[in-house]
Amino acid sequence: MCSRQPFTAFEKLEDRCLFAVHTVDFNNYAINSSYFDFLLRDSHTPSTGFSYALGTGDGQRPNINGITWADASYYDTVLGAGGFSSVNSWNMKPVIVYSNVKNGDWINQGWNPYQDMAEGSACIDDAGRAAVTFADDYLANGTEASFQKARDILTFVAYMTTRQGKTYNFAWLDSPAIFGWDPIQAQDKNYQYRV
Repeated sequence: MCSRQPFTAFEKLEDRCLFAVHTVDFNNYAINSSYFDFLLRDSHTPSTGFSYALGTGDGQRPNINGITWADASYYDTVLGAGGFSSVNSWNMKPVIVYSNVKNGDWINQGWNPYQDMAEGSACIDDAGRAAVTFADDYLANGTEASFQKARDILTFVAYMTTRQGKTYNFAWLDSPAIFGWDPIQAQDKNYQYRV
């Protein structure tokens, strides 16, 4: 029989009993990252996608409003000669925040990536949570692919972080390439990259 001590400041509630309690050990469940893999999109190569160059062109970041971005000279200064070349060779994989069922049949058709036209399609808080998931899998199971995914995602998070330690949360990705399944979604509001 369950009993509880009444708290005099509140109205007495009826007694509650838990009939079955089973502790779930999430360490006993393998991580299936196939849906994550769908949401992760390549967004940087040494010559395309998000760019470390400063400016207002596609994929570039302007130093405005009291913020500055890490650029090639910053990485070479902090990491030494060749530092920027190393960083620039790293891939970035932001997590697309939303998806939309294909043809009303997700079981057989799957999903389309979807973006919020006001906020963008990727944000660093979702990316950070995804990176933790993959890092945990790597640490628990030694899954090398999870290590690389965590690194790719964290490279995006670092890219979205200013030299002052502030972050831009949302970014638009290459809409025609990623969201071409829908004419509205395929519009580039801010061609590739940041809010």
